[in-house]
Amino acid sequence: MKPKVISSEKLFKGAIFDLYRLSIKLANGVVANREIIKKSDSITMLVVNEDNKVLIEYEYRSPLYKTVAGFPAGLITKDEDPYVTARRELQEETGLLVDPKAFKRVGIYTLSEGFTDERSHVFIVKLTKNNYKSVNKDFDDDEYIEGWKWVSLNSAENQVHSAAANLAIKEFRNISNN
Repeated sequence: MKPKVISSEKLFKGAIFDLYRLSIKLANGVVANREIIKKSDSITMLVVNEDNKVLIEYEYRSPLYKTVAGFPAGLITKDEDPYVTARRELQEETGLLVDPKAFKRVGIYTLSEGFTDERSHVFIVKLTKNNYKSVNKDFDDDEYIEGWKWVSLNSAENQVHSAAANLAIKEFRNISNN
């Protein structure tokens, strides 16, 4: 017998996620209750320049109550192509307008499948002198990036702690070693 959802109740509708309570009949016949978060997918980008430096940015993350180092990232809006999201988010957060051909999706990963359906589309973006230009940043009204800089891959690895960012580093190392 496969697990089967017996009931689903929406407990909360938020701006970026919804909370549900599910009752599930498990394969062993036991009924289990689970709270899950339904959320749109996200993108995370490892951006590398011609000097092999990686872009990290500093942003206040409310759940952690602090500013952390990370890679450019954002939520995919309804029906938006992840490549479009990646290009838009990079321009909004850094002012870098990059040729769409520079974006390579290297994986789609679940982030915490025990309680959310969110997946992160991980991109590697390689900048060359001819595939980008600097334009104005265009932050969302409720967003503020405290700054960004170019660092070595090892430095980025020591500073970023999100699962998606570390998966991007792993994928970049795999590509670089082949």
